[in-house]
Amino acid sequence: MLKLKKLFGFAFALAIFLAGASVASANPSYVGPTVQTASATTSPAYMTPGTATSTLTFDSYNPTTNVFVADRLALLMQFTGSSTSAVLGINFEYSQDGIDWYKNAIVTSETISTTSPSLSLNTPTSATWTFSGTPLNGDAGTVATSTRIVSVPLYTRFVRSVFTLTGASGAVWGQFVPIKELK
Repeated sequence: MLKLKKLFGFAFALAIFLAGASVASANPSYVGPTVQTASATTSPAYMTPGTATSTLTFDSYNPTTNVFVADRLALLMQFTGSSTSAVLGINFEYSQDGIDWYKNAIVTSETISTTSPSLSLNTPTSATWTFSGTPLNGDAGTVATSTRIVSVPLYTRFVRSVFTLTGASGAVWGQFVPIKELK
């Protein structure tokens, strides 16, 4: 009886192997060419409160290869304020044609709960970032620059980040980094 069980186990393992079972592994990610507000982080977009915006646009399609170059984006940002009252506004907008832009009011399972089932599209989703005044990497005596990274989903071919400023003057530098899961 024991030999029969061993034989059955061996036959089962052999059948799985011959059927093409393989080890499961995660798909690697590819980081493609970036798009930024300026070629160097030392050349940020300087803005005065309420009078200027800076826009960073990313096209997720490569017409040469007929391939979408990203599944999602990482937005790298550097922000310098003239004082701690400087507040950077970050608004994401989406477009399928690069002409008609739609403010981000996308509803996901994270934005709706059973305790507050009502839904309003009156206020687009946006983020604000108040300048902290802490120098980059903690270096004393240098210009205080804060850094952040934000994950940006791609719902359409084009996405753009519109930066605005309130409270005090400041400067922003941004870079979209495309991330594509290799399949």
